[in-house]
Amino acid sequence: MMQMAQENENRQKALEEWENTLKATVADAENKDRNVEQNARYLTGMPPQSAVDIIAEMDDQLAIDVIRKTEEIAQAEGRQSIVSFWFNLMDPARAAELQRKMAARPISF
Repeated sequence: MMQMAQENENRQKALEEWENTLKATVADAENKDRNVEQNARYLTGMPPQSAVDIIAEMDDQLAIDVIRKTEEIAQAEGRQSIVSFWFNLMDPARAAELQRKMAARPISF
């Protein structure tokens, strides 16, 4: 009986730890999404060449996340996205690399 109570207590602790880990993971994802959205809004609000210069210095995954978020925001607001213009201003090799990676990776899992 005592052993059973201890096992239940251990399971409860493990479940609470898992729940806390899950909550922390969700919070991290929400923070990242907010940061990406803010970056997308900053870039959209600046001269296109300046935005392209900044995107060119980002690592590929961040650039892709910002580009996709920029598209998502434009669509949600019912306006034309500036992303195609950014690609036009970008170094062609960089634009091709980002587009290749975007095509190979789904938007969401």
